[in-house]
Amino acid sequence: MSITQIAGKLGRDRKTVRKWLQADEPVGYVRRKPAAGKLDAYKNYIRHRMAEGCLNASVILDEIREKGYTGGSTILRVFMQQGDRAV
Repeated sequence: MSITQIAGKLGRDRKTVRKWLQADEPVGYVRRKPAAGKLDAYKNYIRHRMAEGCLNASVILDEIREKGYTGGSTILRVFMQQGDRAV
């Protein structure tokens, strides 16, 4: 069976199949650790401010920007809308 036929049956590119066939050992999958988001360092502060009653995203955005936050307002608003479900 040719590399092209194998690629067609597997739904992969023929160059990928060739690379697999030339490898000494199968390459295992390595799960990457999720990268930290820009908002992660500020989530506890945001939760604390929301518990105090501040639900204005613009105010909290200004406060966390003073602390060094460089992200935008959309991710902050989504996080605040999630409330207790926020991760």
